[in-house]
Amino acid sequence: MAKTRYSATPIVEFNKRMVYGLYKEPVWITNAKKQDFVDFYVTSDLEGRADLISTILYNNPSYYWVLIVVNKPIDPMNWPKAGQVIKTLQTQIVLANA
Repeated sequence: MAKTRYSATPIVEFNKRMVYGLYKEPVWITNAKKQDFVDFYVTSDLEGRADLISTILYNNPSYYWVLIVVNKPIDPMNWPKAGQVIKTLQTQIVLANA
């Protein structure tokens, strides 16, 4: 199976269709150790732009979801805020697993 953010999420039948069930985060994020995380300071030009932060950290805007899964913001559409320190996973871990 291809590695995606939904790899650990079960597929279930709903209304005679196969769909993803309740989201389950990938094991490689769940099993990450404290030393696997790095703090990242959000500047004003990166406010609300998890995709740009993902590009800076992982050279790929599509990995924005890793930041959201790791930080679990209440409002991911307006996250992160300038001046906030967010958790990120080390680049080599994301590139090896995402």
